[in-house]
Amino acid sequence: MAAAIVAANEGLEVLVIEKTDYVGGTTAISGGMVWVPNNTKMEAAGVPDTLEAAQTYLDATAGKGAGAELRRIYLQEAPG
Repeated sequence: MAAAIVAANEGLEVLVIEKTDYVGGTTAISGGMVWVPNNTKMEAAGVPDTLEAAQTYLDATAGKGAGAELRRIYLQEAPG
């Protein structure tokens, strides 16, 4: 889709053909999730989780795109 838009903006004639009834294919109806560690629902269900465990996981998986300060703020604020 993005390539078609760029091509059209550059003056080319494009044709976008969609396999499904939805523009965007499976992305149009996909669900989304957000990982929120140490949240109240987990606590109420008796699922053990700690800020330290979440920090270790995030440090190992987030890469350089999310700085340490941004990760710290997310872990403190996301659980609400």
